[in-house]
Amino acid sequence: MKCYPIKLQFFLVLVAIQPESLYTIFVIILYMFNFNYKSIDFAHKLDNSTTPSENFERHMHYFNEVIFFVSGDVDYHVESESRKLSPGDVIIVPSGKFHFAVCNLNQPYERYVLKFPDKILPGFLVDFIKNCSSFYSDMMKYHLDFSTLDDFYSQFKNEEEIYALFIGGLIKFLIYLSKEGQESFTTTRQNDIIKKVIDYIDKHLNENITLESLCEHFYFSKSYLSNCFKKYMNTPIMQYVRSKKIIIAHRMIMNGMKKTLVAEQLGFENYSTFYRDYRKIIGLSKKEQVKK
Repeated sequence: MKCYPIKLQFFLVLVAIQPESLYTIFVIILYMFNFNYKSIDFAHKLDNSTTPSENFERHMHYFNEVIFFVSGDVDYHVESESRKLSPGDVIIVPSGKFHFAVCNLNQPYERYVLKFPDKILPGFLVDFIKNCSSFYSDMMKYHLDFSTLDDFYSQFKNEEEIYALFIGGLIKFLIYLSKEGQESFTTTRQNDIIKKVIDYIDKHLNENITLESLCEHFYFSKSYLSNCFKKYMNTPIMQYVRSKKIIIAHRMIMNGMKKTLVAEQLGFENYSTFYRDYRKIIGLSKKEQVKK
């Protein structure tokens, strides 16, 4: 269990008071936290050019992620969609979805980041996350729900209590979000070619997908498809395919399926290739870490 101490950020705001033209300095304390306990990782983060808290490189993972954007100059990408974020935007990233942020850290980048597995949610919310929009706009009305997480973290010392409160807050937020109408789905930029390629890959992950088979299906040359995908997604297309397969493989293994059978069902040519990719993307199991 990792439990990090509260980090404090101070902002100085100068306010003119007339008619004396004196200035009163107000100090606003913003409580930042990072709560990594059991299967969840919830954080309130603030980054700028001198104190970045994370690497914004392109990636995907085997858990879900909810981001509530507070402020900053950020373009966010989820698969083939991208959006210039506005305060109050919500980003939903299901497991296995490729995503990244392009940030101008000359402006502070503040957001809440909630990472969690399917198993802590009721089934109808798991389905919602898998099928919902990636971007929701004008959701500033939920800012209070997220700022309440700061209160939970600062007021309670017992990790089990914080864990229960955080999960309850997440479930409440997702239920309300699931009731939002179509007008809440924000417009995004999208590359139609990349979307078609990604949709095809998602539907054929249990097959032996190769660059040749993709080019044959879409009638593209290898160089065109490779360059187009790399330019837009900034990752090689076959690396993307392998990563998606490994995320699904991890779910299957966590559900009790043997790794050799998983490799076979997901179309890997041999087990050694599968295991090498699995260790690279997911990492070592606890048992393997002890042996090492």
